[in-house]
Parts: sequence; C-alpha cells; structure tokens
Amino acid sequence: MHARRTARWIMAAALLSGASGCGSDDPSAPRPAVYAAYVVLGAGADGSTIAIARAVVEPGDPVCPTLRRGDRSIAMRLRGNPFGFPVNVCEARVQFERRYRLSWTGQALPIARRDPSRLAVLGDTGCKSANCAAGVPAAPFATIAAGIAARQPAPQLVIHVGDYDYRGTASSVPLRGGGSLPVYDAGDNTAHDPQCQLDQPYVSQNADYSLNPDSWDYWSEDFFQPAAPLLAAAPWVMVRGNHELCSRAGPGWFYFLDPNVDASLGGRGELACPAQGGDAPLPPPVLPYLLFAPPYLLDLGRLQLAVVDSANACDSFAPQRTVDIYTEQLATVLGAAKPEVPLWLATHRPVWGVQDESGTPINATLQAAWAAVDSTAPVALMLAGHIHTFQSLTFDPATPPRPPQVIVGSSGVALGTAPTGSFSTTIDGGMAEVLGLEEFSSLQVALDRGDDWNATLIDPSGAELASCATANLPGPLCRE
Repeated sequence: MHARRTARWIMAAALLSGASGCGSDDPSAPRPAVYAAYVVLGAGADGSTIAIARAVVEPGDPVCPTLRRGDRSIAMRLRGNPFGFPVNVCEARVQFERRYRLSWTGQALPIARRDPSRLAVLGDTGCKSANCAAGVPAAPFATIAAGIAARQPAPQLVIHVGDYDYRGTASSVPLRGGGSLPVYDAGDNTAHDPQCQLDQPYVSQNADYSLNPDSWDYWSEDFFQPAAPLLAAAPWVMVRGNHELCSRAGPGWFYFLDPNVDASLGGRGELACPAQGGDAPLPPPVLPYLLFAPPYLLDLGRLQLAVVDSANACDSFAPQRTVDIYTEQLATVLGAAKPEVPLWLATHRPVWGVQDESGTPINATLQAAWAAVDSTAPVALMLAGHIHTFQSLTFDPATPPRPPQVIVGSSGVALGTAPTGSFSTTIDGGMAEVLGLEEFSSLQVALDRGDDWNATLIDPSGAELASCATANLPGPLCRE
C-alpha cells in the first residue's frame, strides 16, 4: 500500500476510534475549521422526505459542532469514513421550515421548505485539469453558483443532476508500476463493448495499485469551494453522476453528498463503495464491485421528485444484467408515486438525448428499462445531465407517449459538441423536437399549483438564453 493511502487509513483510524459523537462545545475552546455547511434532502426509512444538515470540518476537539435554534441545541454525529478522507463530515436531521446555525461559527444554514416553489437546476459542474489549474476553484461554476445564490427571488431548492468532480476523475488510472489503464466507466471508455465493461477486468482509481485515488483536495476545488454561496442559499437534491462511480470519485460521493443516513437519524443506512482492489485489477464479473444506490421519492408539496441513480447505466448498449436492475428501480419508485401530484424524475444519464454532432442517441440501458416498466408511466418531466450542453426534448404525442426531458449538463465543465439550434430527430422510435444550446447555463424554475410551471435558462451573467413552460406543450417545451 503506497504512502498516500497508508496516511489516509491511519488518519481514518485515529478519527473513528472513540470519536463517534461530539466533543465539548465549551465556547472558550478552540474550534476546528469549518470547510463547508449545507443541507441535503433524502428519503427516510419509512419513505418520508427528510432534511439532513451537514458540516465538513477539520479534525480536532471538539469533533463536531452542534446545531442551534434559539436556545435549543441538536448534536451532530460523524458519518462513517471508510476511505479515510482527512476531514470529518458531521450531520444531524433537521426540521422543515426551521432556521439552524452552526455553534462554532454562527453560520446560518438554509431552511428546508416542504413546498418549494422556486428551483434551480444545474449539472456537470466541475472543471477538467486542462481548463483549471490545481488549487483553483472550478470555473465558471464558481460564477454560476454565486449568480444563482444572488438572484431575487432566491431559489428554495437546488437540484444537481450529477458529475461534481472532474479534475480528480481522469479516464485512465496511472499505475504504481508504470503505465496506465482505462478506468471502469459503464462503457464510456470502451464504446465498442456490448457488455459495457461488465465482463472485463475491473479497473478503479481507488484500488491500491492506483496513483490517483479519490481525494478531499479534488472535492474541495471542484465542488465545495465554488458551490459555497449556493450551498448557503438553499437545500440541495444531489444526484450521482458517472464521475462519482465507485471506480472514480464514488468514495467522496458517499461520504460527502449521498443522502442516505444512519437509522439513528431515521434513514435507510449509510452507503459506501465496496472494496476496489489490491495490487492488480479485479477479475470479471464486475457487478460485485459496483454500487447501485436505491431510488427514492421526495414529497415536495406541489411536486413529487423521483431520483434514480443511473451512474452505471451504459449509454451505447443495454446488457440485460443492468437493464433488469434499472427496470426494477424505475418500477419501484414510479409505483410509489401519488397519482394526484405531478411527478418529475431526476437522473444523471438522460433516458433520451442526442449525444454528439453525428446525432448519436442515448441511453440504451435506460430506454430498455423504461420500455420494460411502462411507456405511459405518469412522469410529467425528466431532468438529466451527462451531455455537456443544454437540451430540451419534446416528443410527438402521436408516437409512443413520453414525457418531455430537459438536460442541464452545461453548468461548468467544458462544453461538448452536441448539435445546437432547433431540430427534429427520431430517438428510440419516437419523433422529438429538440432545442440544443452550447452555452454555460443553469435553469431557474417557478412552480405553480397543479401541472403548470415555467423556467428560464440563464448564462453565468444572468442573461436569459431560453424559456420553458408547460404552456408551450404539445409544441416544443423550450424556446430561444
């Protein structure tokens, strides 16, 4: 085990031994630094929607701050840290419609609303090493996040559709013995493999042979530093992207952002990546080394939001083993929805989309799963990222019925080469009206009662690029 990994595990052992709760909160005691504070929404063990406050703090004594509301205090507990990150993540369940402050800093956390009417949607927010130097917060994501936080009226909920860490997740793994190997990425690095790497040796940057394991530095620079003003402005719904696979930045995802929490907080239990390998790539099949996080349904008052973790859903092919997993996940979460409340589905990889200038459609795995569940499932809108651009897709009602879809993969990472402008194309046997825009952007959504909503796509300066509204249907949902 190389020195960097050894140091991490020594740190983990020191933090976890006898440090399961909070130390003294004596106001005269020195305070460890607070690197981030935020609120995430998730599902409780009973399926209810819960809000979790988190703080990423420097190891020290006291171990965790407390949360304060008036003269009341709530103890925060440590999340498990099996990968040995050199920071503590402290968390506590909080009530909706209540304001809390961190005891160490007095910092106010955003209020979790049961019925938010103003949403911000963004995705693919990190920065590749070719575009951002080490030690520099991700750009232009920092500008985008600050701009959204400063808008009035302010968003009441942020939905991130995945891919947070790019500088820490190269497509190949540098090896201790020299050379490199392509990392497992659900087929993205082996486009001609019909089994999407399921029957190849499993290569992970978090195995012992890797010289580039997941790290706090990458997470801090690509996400926490640039996102700070927006983390302070509103709670977040976090969707896992393929850059957060266990073979990439998955350890950090499950430590910092995954909404699953311990049963003591009313959760379904914390999740963590399986062991990723020792001195050589793990032999196939690779499914035991992957993690398919369970889907969940959020009750947001006037809206239901189903979240499906599509990190392992291969774009180009549909191996039956993963199609079966996603079929079950979609059936479970869609079957739990209330028919009388509008339902949106958020996932990283889009079920339908135009991936590049050649018009290559995606996602084969999710399309097969969707067809196996029910093509008439009552989803009013799909949100996704993954394609590094903005796209809206509105399907002809005369073709197989499908909900409109909005792809917001344009919030920071270098933009891709998907087709732009307004055009029509056939995707998965259905005719779609598409609007594509190759501009850095985020989507600001205003929800009305019932099925009606409208949204504005804005660039980093706040200028309007496009507008979307249910009033546009059955024509194109979004228009320049």
